[in-house]
Amino acid sequence: GACARGVSAATVRLITASRSKADPFSPSQRELSARGKAVARATEALVASAREFATVTERDEGGPDIDAMGAVQKLKFAREQEAELGDLEKQLLAEQNKLLALQKARYKK
Repeated sequence: GACARGVSAATVRLITASRSKADPFSPSQRELSARGKAVARATEALVASAREFATVTERDEGGPDIDAMGAVQKLKFAREQEAELGDLEKQLLAEQNKLLALQKARYKK
């Protein structure tokens, strides 16, 4: 929620600041735009995963039935969800770092 909005806002600020002084058709601007979109997609995936994890106790048609799981199954499921969330967070951080590197490179010129 709030964290995702913060990431989105920071990404928009980075891209906006970069675009204000650059040729919008330059290869670096196209790359920056692509990286910004990748950050947005990764953020959306992270939010979706977090929402899914938060509502996992609710019974959905295709979702897991937590109440029917044994203790070991619940622990395994929780660890799998945490691992998936961690992977998405790493992906988001990697895309943010790429975006930041592109902006730094642009300002060094």
